[in-house]
Amino acid sequence: MEIQDEVDLLEPQESLTASADSAVDRALFWLLDAQYEDGYWAGILESNACMEAEWLLCFHVLGIANHPMSRGLVQGLLQRQRADGSWDVYYGARAGDINTTVEVYAALRCQGYAADHPDIKRARDWIQLQGGVKQVRVFTRFWLALIGEWPWEETPNLPPEILFFPRWFPFNIYHFAAWARATLVPLCILSARRMVVPLNKKSCLQELFPEDRSAVVALGKKAGAWSTFFYHADRALKKYQRTFKRPPGRQQAIKMCLEWILRRQDADGAWGGIQPPWIYSLMALKAEGYPVTHPVMAKGLAALDAHWSYERPGGRASFKLAKVRYGIHC
Repeated sequence: MEIQDEVDLLEPQESLTASADSAVDRALFWLLDAQYEDGYWAGILESNACMEAEWLLCFHVLGIANHPMSRGLVQGLLQRQRADGSWDVYYGARAGDINTTVEVYAALRCQGYAADHPDIKRARDWIQLQGGVKQVRVFTRFWLALIGEWPWEETPNLPPEILFFPRWFPFNIYHFAAWARATLVPLCILSARRMVVPLNKKSCLQELFPEDRSAVVALGKKAGAWSTFFYHADRALKKYQRTFKRPPGRQQAIKMCLEWILRRQDADGAWGGIQPPWIYSLMALKAEGYPVTHPVMAKGLAALDAHWSYERPGGRASFKLAKVRYGIHC
């Protein structure tokens, strides 16, 4: 009887081991089957709804009307709207995110959704409950400035002259991570050019500014030594730019930024392996007169449909796709 009891105790453990072995075998077979002929594996890193919203806004800035992917991107965004009207910043988040929600709101309005549309109204009500559009981050303010809904004067000044700084200088772009400097350089062009492609009158976001806009958009000074330093540095740069409409060396600095961007387009057509430097680079090139038919622009836009997006049921989403064979040259 005691021997039988010991056998009974062992059986569940043996069954568990067999299940684990079977799971490992299935995982190995799956990996071998999923490997590409060149030897690499590819997988998605899904991000928040800002990705799809910013692509829709980018199409507007680039002057691409009725892009083939626009409808799918819109449907993908609507599928991800939370019950309270917001959009979150990661899957399963406990609450919505003000930056994501404002960017999606702007993208949907840009695509022709009326201010009184039920989904738009729910999003707007949520935004106002969070303190309104004045709560958004710097990058969201850049997007609003690009579509004429935020003054460039009330965004951080990013002078392209930073490319003049040598590597030994305390502040230069090579003190940033590769993806960060690949984002910073095209933003310098956009900031210097103050590019604006306004929404049409039916799509403008006046309803997000129920009070005086000047009271909403002003950049405040935050507590802390570094915050105070950057606040005053930003104010000094803006005063300098107002004094010199064409600051000495500005054109040469923009040219250097442009050449820097062109030299660093990745093999797949994107920049930096993530969406922000890629999308800002396309818009910076547009600001410098590059048509969407230019080979660099066409290659960059083609990458989105080629392998940087996937189908949802009835919708489309964008993500980061990493392939080890693609080098990132930043």
